[in-house]
Amino acid sequence: YIVHVARSWKTMMLVGLLVAAMSGALSLLLPLQYRAETQVFILSRTPAGVDPFTLVKTAERIGSNLSYIVYTSSFFERVLTLTQSQIAREYFGANDREQRKMWRNSIDVGVVPGTGFLRVAAFHTDPRQAAILAEAVVTTLVDRGWEYVGGEVQIKSVDNVVISRFPVRPNILMNVLMGFLIGAFGVAIFELFRAPRHPHESGGAMDWLRHV
Repeated sequence: YIVHVARSWKTMMLVGLLVAAMSGALSLLLPLQYRAETQVFILSRTPAGVDPFTLVKTAERIGSNLSYIVYTSSFFERVLTLTQSQIAREYFGANDREQRKMWRNSIDVGVVPGTGFLRVAAFHTDPRQAAILAEAVVTTLVDRGWEYVGGEVQIKSVDNVVISRFPVRPNILMNVLMGFLIGAFGVAIFELFRAPRHPHESGGAMDWLRHV
């Protein structure tokens, strides 16, 4: 039994390492993208006397709405107008469907929970182009964001754009780890439920669990 368990663990490790290597190799075939990140602050112009908690929740709600609006075609067109001399429309695809899909994959916008801050991140194979995209999104939010959520709101840019030192997409380390786990657990499940090969061997999964 001990020999059988040892062989199973060895098989799990070998298959896990093999799948991990394949996952890493496939990840390297994908375009490596850098991230440019910044944030804006949302200030809601509410009547005097409103408690701070209500102000924060109002700003958080506005930020949540803006985080959806950023992915729309209307917003994309405005950003593209700002970057037309630096980023060609063809980068996002040949038709509206491809452009919208690429646009959604190129940005990541979300509210920082419990605050009025809206985090803006842009991704591109060229770090300078990622920074241009992030700056264009922020500029559009600051200059035109009120049109989407009403005039009683002010959006301010509060941070400089920070570019990642290394590519962040695909996450090669995470893909390798997931590949190893999938390979190892796949072997474990197979060993657990496979039928016994010889009449004198233990009777499958239940006997294996009793030994454990």
